[in-house]
Amino acid sequence: MTITINGAEDAPVIGGVSSGAVAEDGALTTSGTLSITDVDTNDNPISFPDEAATAGDNGYGSFELIGGTWTYTLDNANAAVQALDVGETLTDTHTFTASDGSTQLVTVTINGAEDAPVVSGTFTGAVNEGNVGDAPVTASGTISISDIDASDNPGFADTTVAGIFGSLSLTAGTWTYTLDQAAVQHLNAGDTASDVITLTASDGTTQAITVDTNGTNDAPVVGPGQSFTLSEDAPVGNAVGSVTATDPDSASALQNWQIVSGNSAGVFQINPGTGQITVADNTNLDYETTDTYVLQVQVSDGTVTSTAAHVTIQISDVSEGTAANNTPPVITVEVEPVPRPEPIQATEVTGPSPDGESAQVTEDTSDTDKNTESLATSGSGTAQPNTVSAEPTPAEGPTQAQPATDELPARGNKQHAEQPRYLDGLKVLIGLKTGENPAAAEILNQTTLSPMVQSLLSSEAFWNALDTVSEDLEEVEMNLSRYKHGQVEMVSTLAASLTAGFVAWTLKGGSLLANMMASAQLWMRFDPLPILSTDPSKLRPAPTPGSEKEPEAERLFSEETTRKPTGI
Repeated sequence: MTITINGAEDAPVIGGVSSGAVAEDGALTTSGTLSITDVDTNDNPISFPDEAATAGDNGYGSFELIGGTWTYTLDNANAAVQALDVGETLTDTHTFTASDGSTQLVTVTINGAEDAPVVSGTFTGAVNEGNVGDAPVTASGTISISDIDASDNPGFADTTVAGIFGSLSLTAGTWTYTLDQAAVQHLNAGDTASDVITLTASDGTTQAITVDTNGTNDAPVVGPGQSFTLSEDAPVGNAVGSVTATDPDSASALQNWQIVSGNSAGVFQINPGTGQITVADNTNLDYETTDTYVLQVQVSDGTVTSTAAHVTIQISDVSEGTAANNTPPVITVEVEPVPRPEPIQATEVTGPSPDGESAQVTEDTSDTDKNTESLATSGSGTAQPNTVSAEPTPAEGPTQAQPATDELPARGNKQHAEQPRYLDGLKVLIGLKTGENPAAAEILNQTTLSPMVQSLLSSEAFWNALDTVSEDLEEVEMNLSRYKHGQVEMVSTLAASLTAGFVAWTLKGGSLLANMMASAQLWMRFDPLPILSTDPSKLRPAPTPGSEKEPEAERLFSEETTRKPTGI
């Protein structure tokens, strides 16, 4: 029995890998194999023929098949692919056809990735240093940000960010940097200071903007409102004070200090290296004339000179009656010098004796130490005591000097009354002449006087001279009382010996008043009574009978001698 088996068309069987995956900005290719079989022997051989790169159905990449192996290559630059963000995917497919017409679809999945944003614009700028108070100095630019990932949309918000030397403001994508002049004044010419300011986008992206500041040479600045005080009696070279200035450029050295005005009289000078002001000429330094000096002072840093600034010097007053060191002022009184007479050798003086008979006295003055006048003052204005020696002439025998034992009474420690004593003394002498002083006349009558004294007291010219001296000394007394703020110490002593030599020397001077002024202190102490009342035994002995007559006292008071001296 024959059984006929009728065949049927069997479907081919396709095997292999029909899917794959790629990643944006990552693994850009994927591959797999395809196979096909058919149990119907008449249908063999059967296979997938090679296929050149062919764009995927969505165009994100291309497929190719070689020896049964397909490969997919992603087009990473594709905008759609780059727009993918993390977690987002695309697919691309391609259908391969076997030799019997069978087909196989291959699918590739494209996985998205996070793309970096792109910042664009101007990221640098430059400004120049100026001066504080100048118009704002700025630099500007633009900035923008983009992200290819469709789900990302970053941006820079408007903001103001402070830097080191200024600040940056961002408005609608435009930034403006404003320089803080005070922060860059330390820069010198050739110096540069960079300020880096960072802007941050909404997705965290940052961008630095750098602005360079170019330094310039700043002028020094003399400190305002500087003032000093100076005494009007300050000596030349006295330091007034040092002017101060600042230079914002820290590396610059101040130099060439100058007084540009306010010093027309040349009173001050300034040290060009230190700025110290000193007194240059104190001739015109007087409070009553100018009590304030306003100097214009400037300084340089070697390149740029500062603006002149006021420096005030206040002059302080010093009392005109008192020097700066509180020492009394020195008042100089000039008097006409009176020449000292030559020593009188063996002077013979004749004159009437008290009993009317002629008398003679012989005096040897060759030794000046025996008839001495001393006018001396110490440095403190204190009178030094004088010593006056009288030389009695023996009654008989040759003329020979004998040591004197009497001196004028010392009055240096005596406190005087308010009324000048020298006027009292003169009044006593004048009272002897006029008879207005009977007490003095009585003492005089009881005292044995030397012929010389008797001759003087009986001379009209002597009394006229005393009248002149009295008048002049009273005038001097009034003038001296007018010195309220000064101190005039006119101290001297007068060696008074009523001998012909002394009287002639005193009254022959060209200025009797000058001599009497110099002797003011002694006249204040002069009291004639002790002399007139001296023990007769201590006076010069009377001349022996028959001796030569004394010269007339009138001759001692000639017109030249008794003329009124000129005042000081």
